[in-house]
Amino acid sequence: MESGTSSGSIKRSKIPAFDRIDKAVLDWFTAARGQNMPISGVILKEKALEFAKRFGEDNFKASTGWLDKWKQRHDVSHKKACGESNGVRDEDCD
Repeated sequence: MESGTSSGSIKRSKIPAFDRIDKAVLDWFTAARGQNMPISGVILKEKALEFAKRFGEDNFKASTGWLDKWKQRHDVSHKKACGESNGVRDEDCD
């Protein structure tokens, strides 16, 4: 074995099987979060199914596994938003 190399140490980025749905959900998610909408996993799965139907992807399943991988791919975590951060204007912080 050559020095500096090890089997299995290279992690490759895999393109999702339903890339078009993946991107559409991400675009929707980004826009919805920009409007401070609360978004649950159930809502994300419903949106994914809507996009699948729109794109004619009859084999798509918005499973918990799909959702977990989607969140991991896009570094999304569901944390409860609390406090009054949405009520503070930027100009009030000067």
